[in-house]
Amino acid sequence: MSSGNDSCSYSVETIAVEGARGVLARGINNLGTVVGFYFDPNGEHGFVDRAGQVDSFDVDGAKATTAYAINDRGIIVGTYTTPDNEEHGYIDHAGVFSTLDAPGARLTFPASINDRHQIAGWSVSSDDGSTHGFVERNGDFVAVDYPGARQTQVFGINNRGEMAGTYIAGDFTSHAFIDDHGNFVTIDPPGSTYAVATGINDRGQVVIDASDGAGFDVYVYEPGRFSQVTSADLTLNGANGINDRGQIVGTAELSALVPYVASPAHGEFLWT
Repeated sequence: MSSGNDSCSYSVETIAVEGARGVLARGINNLGTVVGFYFDPNGEHGFVDRAGQVDSFDVDGAKATTAYAINDRGIIVGTYTTPDNEEHGYIDHAGVFSTLDAPGARLTFPASINDRHQIAGWSVSSDDGSTHGFVERNGDFVAVDYPGARQTQVFGINNRGEMAGTYIAGDFTSHAFIDDHGNFVTIDPPGSTYAVATGINDRGQVVIDASDGAGFDVYVYEPGRFSQVTSADLTLNGANGINDRGQIVGTAELSALVPYVASPAHGEFLWT
């Protein structure tokens, strides 16, 4: 799906967790620290990868732990599941875990955290099962709903408070969007029939997973320009975040799950 889009070459490094049966890389900060989660015979666990040093962690008493994002201060957000199968969001501040649940929600998914401690994500209502985006700070939740959409999910927030995510339209199609303090803009790559914006950096660059019905590709968007992310190292899909250096974190779904960090070749995406 390249019609109407530029392309840009990236180099790729894959991520390995010893003993894991499957690994998903979900977030990256400006230091290049990656978080995600993995599966092994004992269950589901969060991990932090600092320059190849991988450390795993679990929320105390949880049967499953995931990690979705990390900010430059090292604060992590994710979800955990209790032994009685209740799922909650959490904040991990230097190993101290705090539960994060949106009011009136039966499921809360904190997907991103910026350096101002704003947390963005989405939740599922206890009343009708509807899905809504949110931004939270200091316990205050504000709903984020794309106007007229059936469902909204927020996956990224930058330090300016700009958010990126996806919404389900009235015709049940999925579209990528940016929310600039209440100003919503759809940003679907040309030719796509499905698009999800999964991260936004402080340069305003947005990483998008998109499909034309034949397969998924990764794009980086800035106003007026879509560039397809390509690599000679790996077929890229499953992007989950982007930092200010233009590095993209994700998990390619090929014959097996391949977690990766893709870096711009020759600084091509380091626009100013």
